[in-house]
Amino acid sequence: MHTKLMTEKFDFKNINFIGIGGGGGNILNKLITRITPKLETIYINTDEHSFSKSIAKHKIHYNTDTFESIWNNFQIQLHTNTNSGHIDNKSEQSNSRQECIIITCLGGHAGSNISKQLARSYKTMGLLVHIFATLPFNFEGIERKVIAETTIGSLRMCCKTLKTFDNNNSISLLGENVSFYDLLDFTDQELIKSIISKGFYSIPQPQP
Repeated sequence: MHTKLMTEKFDFKNINFIGIGGGGGNILNKLITRITPKLETIYINTDEHSFSKSIAKHKIHYNTDTFESIWNNFQIQLHTNTNSGHIDNKSEQSNSRQECIIITCLGGHAGSNISKQLARSYKTMGLLVHIFATLPFNFEGIERKVIAETTIGSLRMCCKTLKTFDNNNSISLLGENVSFYDLLDFTDQELIKSIISKGFYSIPQPQP
């Protein structure tokens, strides 16, 4: 059971990387492994059974009642800190305490719906939102494609950065004889490279 995880009052201002849904959680794991386990990370999914596969610091089981409660607690906390002068919502200056990076796979209901809810909430809080998302393969069906496209339209209004990675490009580059796992991993690694190249995190260089 994850009752504590569902009701804990997280300090969301310090959470930089958020993996949403099974796909987003897998990418977040790869990001943590490639960079450093010291990242402030959170994994959100509707499937509690997937928590055992996540190496994120915090895990939240998503359902309407518990998630709304967490965000209500957070809004109170944000209001208190803002009045104390800890956060200036009008400031455009970005730093690690004022930015959130959402990583997800669009097309599924979990990744798409939770991403929209988080992006809207963070925008309301005055924080900068950066979203990195993969798009579904064509063979996954038209419904997932439509969900992804609709979600992108909503996300554009809530974020500073929206970078998408089409899984179909991996087939074009690697060929159809490559395993499904390798196709996914190729897109995941491209997404991670983009996060690093934008300066959200730099890989520490070895000391001479």
